[in-house]
Amino acid sequence: MSQNINKFIKQILIYIPGKIIPAIISLSFSAIFTRLFSTEEYGMYSLILAIVVIITALISQWLQQSISRYLPEVTSNDEKMLIFNSIGYGIILVVVLCFVIVLPILFGIQKLFLHSSFNTTIAAFIFILSGSIFGTLGVILQAEMKAKEYVKYNLIKEVIRFSLSIIFVMLVYRNIDSLFWAASLSGLFLIPCLWKRSGISNFRALIFINNHNRIFSYIKKFLVYGFPMVGWFIMANLMNLGDRFIIQYYRGASEVGIYSASYYLIQNGTSIIAMPILLASHPFLVKAWSLKDDKKTGEILGEIIFKFTKFSVLLAGFIILFSSEIAGIVLGAEFYEGHRVMAIIFLGVSIWQISMYTHKPMEFKEKTNQMFIIAMISTILNVLLNIAFVPTYGYMAAGYTTFSSYLFYAIVTTYLGRKHLMWKLNLKKSFFYVMIGLGYIFVLYQIKNVYLINIDRVKSGLFVLLLLIPITIFFSNDELRWLVNNFSRNRR
Repeated sequence: MSQNINKFIKQILIYIPGKIIPAIISLSFSAIFTRLFSTEEYGMYSLILAIVVIITALISQWLQQSISRYLPEVTSNDEKMLIFNSIGYGIILVVVLCFVIVLPILFGIQKLFLHSSFNTTIAAFIFILSGSIFGTLGVILQAEMKAKEYVKYNLIKEVIRFSLSIIFVMLVYRNIDSLFWAASLSGLFLIPCLWKRSGISNFRALIFINNHNRIFSYIKKFLVYGFPMVGWFIMANLMNLGDRFIIQYYRGASEVGIYSASYYLIQNGTSIIAMPILLASHPFLVKAWSLKDDKKTGEILGEIIFKFTKFSVLLAGFIILFSSEIAGIVLGAEFYEGHRVMAIIFLGVSIWQISMYTHKPMEFKEKTNQMFIIAMISTILNVLLNIAFVPTYGYMAAGYTTFSSYLFYAIVTTYLGRKHLMWKLNLKKSFFYVMIGLGYIFVLYQIKNVYLINIDRVKSGLFVLLLLIPITIFFSNDELRWLVNNFSRNRR
C-alpha cells in the first residue's frame, strides 16, 4: 500500500522539474525572440507552427492515444513485448504516411497560402517527422511510469532546441527558418537513444518477427480506438490554433504575432501546474479503472478537477493584476500590448485542462466518437464566433471566443461523461479554497497599489511572485494529500 502511494508521489515530483525547466526555457525563448523578430515575423512563425502541430496530431495521435489507453493495463511480459513491437510497426506506418501524404500537403500549403521558402517547408517536414516519432516513444515511457527517463529526454530535447535556436538565429541566419530547423534537429538527434530505451525491437528484428497476425490485430485495435481520437485532436488543435488564421486573414500577421506571444506565454506557464499531475495520474487512473470500482475512480477524478479549479481561481486573479508586469518582463516592446488578453487566455486554457478529466469517463468507455463530435461542435462554434467578432475587435475577440468554445466543451463533456462514470466535487471544500484564493489576491492587490506603485515593473513583478509561492505550495501539498489518499483507498 505505502509503496503505491510513494510511487505516485515520486512520479509527480519527478515530472514537476520536467515541466518547470522547459517552461523557464520557453519564457526565455519568448523574451529573446520577441525582441529579435518583428510582430509580423513572429506571426508568420506562429502560423507555420500551428500547421505543423495540427498535421503532427493528424499523423501520430491515433498511435499515441492508443499507447496511453492500452499499455498501462498490460501485465504479462510476453504481451508487453507484443504491444511494444506493434507500436514499432505503428511508427513505421507513421513514417510512411509522412512521406506519402504530409510532404505533398506541405508543398501545396507553401505554394497556395503561405508563400514560404523551400527551406521552411523541409524544416517543417522534418519537425513533423521527428516530433511524431519522438512524441510516440515518449508516450511509452510515460505509460510505463518511467518518469525519470521521460523527463530526462524531454529536458535534453528542450535544451538542445533552445541552444540551437540561439546559435542558428544569431550566427547562421536571422530568420524564422532557423527556429524550425532547431526544433527539428533537437528531436531527431535523440530518437535512436529513445528508441532503444523504449523497449521496442530494432528495425531488423521487427521485420523478421513471426507473429505478424497478432501484431496486425493490435494495429487494427489501435486504429479503431485511435482514429476517432485523430479527429478529436485535429478539432482540439483547431480550437487552440485556428483563430491565428482568422486573425491573419482579417487583421494581418502583426496581430497574430502579438496574440501568439501572449498565448504561448500563458499556455506554457499553465503547463507547470497541469502537466505533471496529468502525466503522473493517467496510468494510475487507467489501473484504477481496470479494478472496476467506479465509485473510487470517480472520487479520484473529482479531486483532480477540484485541484485545477482552485488553482485557476488563484492564478487568474494574479494574471489579471499583474499581466502588464509579466508582459513587460518577458515580451518585447512590440508585443507588450498583448497583456490585455492574458487573463482570458489563462481562464480558457485552465478550463481546457479541466476538460481533459471531464471527458475521461468517455475515454475509459472507449466512446471516442462522442468526444470527437463534441470537439467538432465546439470547433465550429469557435470558428463562427471568430469570424463574427475578430474583424471588428481583433485578437481580443479571439481570446474570448476560445474561452467560450473551451467552456462549451467542458460543460458538455461533464454532463455526458457523468452518465458513464459519476464523479462530483466537494462543494464545501471548493468554496473554502476559492475564498482563500480570492482573499490572497485582494492582499496582493493592496500590496501592489499601496507599496509597489513607485517601484519599477520588474522589481514589482518579482516581489509579488515571491509572495505567491507560499500559498501555491500550500495548495499543492493539500491537493497531493487528497489525491494520494483517494488512490490508496481505491487500491484496497
